[in-house]
Amino acid sequence: MPISHIPRSFFIASTMLLLARLGHADTHYVSLAGQHIPPFADWSSAATNIQPAIDVAVDGDTVMVSNGTYYLSSQVVLMKPVTLKSLGGASATVLDGMASRRCVQMATNGVLDGFAIRNGSDVFGGGVAIDWSGGTVQNCIVRGNTAATSGGIECCGSGKIINTLITRNSAGSYGSGVRLRDGGYMESCTVVSNLSGGCGVYITSGGGPPPVILNSIIYYNETQNRVGSVTGMTNAYVCTTPAIAGTGNITNEPRFVNLGGDYHLMAGSPCIDAGGNRPWMATGTDLDGKPRIINGRVDMGAYECDPGPVIHITSAPSGEISYHLTSCLISGTNNLPVAGDMWWTNLTTGASAAFACTGLSWTCSASGLAEGSNTIHVLGSNALGSVSQDAATLRRGYERDLPLLDPMTNCSLREHQVLLRAITGRTNVTTVVCNADAAKGVSWYETATRRFSFVPDLGTAGQTWNILFIGVNTHSMETQALVVTVAEPAKGIGPRKPLRFEDTDGDILDIKYAGAKDAPSTVLFDGRRLMVSNAYAKGKLTLAIKRNKDSGDGSFELEDLSMDNDGKSATIGGNVNNVSLAGRRLGALSFSGKGGIVSNLAVGSAKTISASKGSIVGTVAASNGFETLAANVMIGGRILAGMPASANVSNTPAQATFKTVKVNVMWDSVVAGRDTNEGSKVVVPHVKVKTAGRSIFYHTGTNDLVTPEPILP
Repeated sequence: MPISHIPRSFFIASTMLLLARLGHADTHYVSLAGQHIPPFADWSSAATNIQPAIDVAVDGDTVMVSNGTYYLSSQVVLMKPVTLKSLGGASATVLDGMASRRCVQMATNGVLDGFAIRNGSDVFGGGVAIDWSGGTVQNCIVRGNTAATSGGIECCGSGKIINTLITRNSAGSYGSGVRLRDGGYMESCTVVSNLSGGCGVYITSGGGPPPVILNSIIYYNETQNRVGSVTGMTNAYVCTTPAIAGTGNITNEPRFVNLGGDYHLMAGSPCIDAGGNRPWMATGTDLDGKPRIINGRVDMGAYECDPGPVIHITSAPSGEISYHLTSCLISGTNNLPVAGDMWWTNLTTGASAAFACTGLSWTCSASGLAEGSNTIHVLGSNALGSVSQDAATLRRGYERDLPLLDPMTNCSLREHQVLLRAITGRTNVTTVVCNADAAKGVSWYETATRRFSFVPDLGTAGQTWNILFIGVNTHSMETQALVVTVAEPAKGIGPRKPLRFEDTDGDILDIKYAGAKDAPSTVLFDGRRLMVSNAYAKGKLTLAIKRNKDSGDGSFELEDLSMDNDGKSATIGGNVNNVSLAGRRLGALSFSGKGGIVSNLAVGSAKTISASKGSIVGTVAASNGFETLAANVMIGGRILAGMPASANVSNTPAQATFKTVKVNVMWDSVVAGRDTNEGSKVVVPHVKVKTAGRSIFYHTGTNDLVTPEPILP
C-alpha cells in the first residue's frame, strides 16, 4: 500500500509507542535452564546463551545472566549502551572462551558487570577488548586469558575498568594484564601475578584523553609491574613498584592474604585506608559486594578490607571427654562486637546451633559429640557479613573403653550379718575403688583380689545405703552401686552379745575375748579380719561357729587373724588364710574347726600349735620355736622353726627348736628346725607321721651339712 494511503492514525499510534519504548528500560534474561523464547522477558522464557538477549536489547536495557558457566562458541559482542549483568556476581557466573576466542568485545558505552572472564584468547584483549567509543568493565575477575598483546583487557579511549581483579593473564607484549591505549581509565583495581611476556599494566598513547589510574594495586607481576607513561596522565593512590609520581602513591608490599589466589588485604596492610575517596563510593560496593568505604577512607585495590570480629577460643576441654558427655562448654572472646547471634558447628557430625553474644566474650555448649575426634568451629560475623572463626578439636571417649563393673544384685541382710562379695567387670578395669562411707558398719576391701566384706552395726535396722564401687582406667571412672538394706538381727544377736555375728549362710559366729577387763583391749571383726588391739598378755581369744541347721554349713573363712601383743591362747573355728602373730608369744594356738584349713601362720613362739582336726597347706613359721605341732593333714606345707616364712630351707640355718611334730598324713611337705634333745641334730622319731610321701626333713644347724632325709611312717 502506498505511504499516502496509510491512515494518519497509524503514524500517531506508532510514534506514541516508540516514545513510550524510548522512555522505558527493559530487562532481558539469560539462564542455562531457560526456554529461549524472545524477547526473554522473564526467567522462564530466558535465553540459553547471552548474545541473543543482547541482540534484542535496545539502548538502556539490561541483560541479566543467571549463575553458571557459559562456554562461548563465539565472543560476546556488546556494541551498544546495554548493561550485561550477572545475577550472582563474579564468583558465581563465568564466561569461558575455551582458549579459542576472546570472551567479550565492547564499545559504545556498554557495561559488563559481575563476571569471571577466563580462558579467552585473541590477537589483543584476550579476555575483554574495549573500543575507543568506550565501555565499562566493573566488578569482574579477569583471570587466565592470553593474547599476543594485552592478555587480560585492552582498554582504549574512554573505556573504564573499575573494582576488578586482573590476574594470571599472559601476553607476548604490551601488557599481560591490562593495556591502556590512547586513553583508558582504571580505578580500584588489583592487577597482580600476571605472567611473563608483557607486564602488569602497559600504557601507550597515540591520541585520546590522558590515561587515569586511581586507588589501584599493581604488584607481583612477572617481568615488570607497569610500563609507559603519557604526559598529563593521572596516577593517584597507587601501590606499585618502582615508585611513580603522583598523590598518595606507595611502594610497600600490599600484604595479600594469600599470593596463591586470595588477594584480599590482610590486617595491617599499607593499602588499608590509603586510597582517595570518590563520590560514587558513598553508596558503592567493592568486588565482594561490601561497602566500598568501611573505615572512613577507601582502601587501595578491588577489595575493601573488612576487619570483622576476631573470634578466639580461650577455653575448651583439652583431654578426653567422658563417653557419657555428649556436650561440652567452649568459651572465648571476640575483639569487636558481632552482629546478631554467633554459632558453632561440629564438622564431624554436622550438628550446629546459634547462641547469643552481647559483649566481647562468650560461652557456648557444643552438643551432639560423636565418639572419638570432633572438630568444632565457632563463628561470628559483623554487620557487613564478614565471618571470623576459630576451631577446637575435642575427643570424646569410646564406649568400648569404659571401665564398666558388672551390675550388683541388691542385698538385704541383718544387723551384724556378714556380707561377702567379689567385684567383677570388664578386663580393661585396672583398679576398683570402694567407698562405703555412707554405710554404718565395718567394711573390708582388698584391691588386689577385689573382694569385699561388710558388717552392719547393731541398731541400723530399717536403713538403706549405697555402697559404691568405682572402676578406673586411663580413660574414665565408672561407678556401680550396691544397695544394702538392713533388717533386725538374728535371734541371740544384740547389744548384750556385741561380738556375736551371723555368717552369710546363717551360721552364728561367736567371738569372745577373755581378759578384756584387765586391759582396754579392742576386738574388731569386719567379716574377713579378726583383730585385737592393745591385747592383754593373758588374754584368751575364741571364735566359735554354731551351725544353722536349716541353711548353714558350719564353716567360716577368716582372711586374717592378728594381735598386737602376746596372749594366753587363741582358738579359732573355721578356715584361716593368714595368722599374723609374728613376734607374739602364745601359750596355745588352736584351730578347732573340723576340716578347717590353715594357709599361712606366723608366730613368735607357742607351746602348742594344733590343727588336729584340720589341715595345714601353707607355711607355719615360728621364729622362736614351738614345743608341739599337731595336724591331721599337711599337704604342700612347711613347718619352720627359727626361720622366716620366706626362707630357703636348704641353705638357711635353723635357729629355733621344737619337740614334737605329729601329723597323720603328710604329703609334699617340709619340716625344718632343731631338735631340743640333740642340738642341731634331728632325731627322726620326734617327727611322727602315719602316712607320708615326697616329704623331707632338714636339720639345718650352723655346723651341720644340710642333709635331706625322707620322712617315713
